[in-house]
Amino acid sequence: SPETQSLIAEWHRYINRFYDCSIEIFRELGKMYLKDARFAEFYSGIAPQLPEFLAVAIYNYCEKHTQEN
Repeated sequence: SPETQSLIAEWHRYINRFYDCSIEIFRELGKMYLKDARFAEFYSGIAPQLPEFLAVAIYNYCEKHTQEN
């Protein structure tokens, strides 16, 4: 949804305050939220399906921004 993509864009901007998080790095980070047990455990503690949700939302955001460039 547009609301989700807006929040993902905000998250991407926030991460960029700490290091250069390119679209490629951000895409891999989204994968880590799902596949790395430490991230998955943290985010599933907030909501059980959140790791999957974030992975898909970040993937979609990155795909859109990759196509724009």
